[in-house]
Amino acid sequence: MKFKVIELKSLAVETKAQIERDKAIRVLELKAMVDDNGKKVHTEKSIDSTITLEFKDRVDEYNSLSKYRELLLECAENVIEYVNVVKLHINNNLPF
Repeated sequence: MKFKVIELKSLAVETKAQIERDKAIRVLELKAMVDDNGKKVHTEKSIDSTITLEFKDRVDEYNSLSKYRELLLECAENVIEYVNVVKLHINNNLPF
């Protein structure tokens, strides 16, 4: 389980970095857009809105992945606590 948590953390870090890179590239693309008269097509607000909409699914997926990792980590901590209690009972010849 410990390796799964580490694997999920690594995947989450990679996913977040990829999303941030892709967002930065898209922001540059949107800022570079001009209409036929040479005027910028997007304002800062419209760029923010566009980025939020375009990346919503990927950000939601990242958040789900992070939440799953947190829950798995909590589960692992509970298992470790249980194992420690069992070891204590075994070492002290206590009944379960």
